Amino acid sequence: MVSRPNFPILGIPEIDDQHRELVDAFVRFESWLKKGQGFSAALDAITMLQGYIERHLRYEEEMLRSRGYPKLDEHIRHHQIFMDKVDGFFQKLLDGEDVGAELCDFMRHWIAQHIGSEDVEYARFMGTRSDA
Repeated sequence: MVSRPNFPILGIPEIDDQHRELVDAFVRFESWLKKGQGFSAALDAITMLQGYIERHLRYEEEMLRSRGYPKLDEHIRHHQIFMDKVDGFFQKLLDGEDVGAELCDFMRHWIAQHIGSEDVEYARFMGTRSDA
């Protein structure tokens, strides 16, 4: 059984929809891994993440920039780390390495830590999320 990671709703519809897309891709990826389709699963997940980076991270950064988010530079650094890790997974995959388990752990951590903490922080700043 594949476990769907919890992620907070930020109260920003476009961002929440994009986060759901990431979680759905993670669930699909983890399901494929459990069925022994490691290479195909990893390639699909990395391809999805590359598109996600282009759409979501840039959208989020522009939104935060337009709102004057005081921790924007730090948030962008976290995004750059994410992009670099995805690029590294892709290179490892091309080199024939089995990246499935490591990529799965990375995605689960990103969903929990980045969305669950850093994104919640900017949602509070923007006033779309007020709970603890």
